[in-house]
Amino acid sequence: MIAENLSKGKLNGAEESEAASAYLRWLAPTYKAAQQLTVQLSESFQLSTFTLAEKESQLKAAQENSAQLAETVREGLSSLAEKESQLRAAQENSSQLADQLKFAQERSTQLAETVDDGLTRLAEKESQVEKITSSFGWRLINRYGPIKHRFLLPAYRNISRLFKSNSRTGSKLL
Repeated sequence: MIAENLSKGKLNGAEESEAASAYLRWLAPTYKAAQQLTVQLSESFQLSTFTLAEKESQLKAAQENSAQLAETVREGLSSLAEKESQLRAAQENSSQLADQLKFAQERSTQLAETVDDGLTRLAEKESQVEKITSSFGWRLINRYGPIKHRFLLPAYRNISRLFKSNSRTGSKLL
């Protein structure tokens, strides 16, 4: 207002006072609102800075956790690969053992058949031996042994001594 009045060449103090007073009435609430807005912006900035720091901390913790999880996954994959290798080896071993078991069962079946054949032949031989030992001829031969040793062999020895002694004496006589 002062600049307007100066350009017009009039200077009115009352108008100037009123204009200055109106300006100050308008300026005080505007300045107060600006100050409040500045305080709010400052608080908001501090809060956002704190929130940002907190979010950065959370992000860092999440990254560390992610790194740990990645390491755990790598270890798990390594362990899984090792377990798969062990499983394949066990399956191969199991397959070999199954083959060996099959061979052993076949061999066992063959041996059982051989044993059965042997038992059948043994039973036949025992049957033959039983027929022989229960025959009349066997009983005669069985009884002949004691008679032969008790009576016949001593008589034979005596007779052969007689002939030997006669042949010695007979040769002297001639």
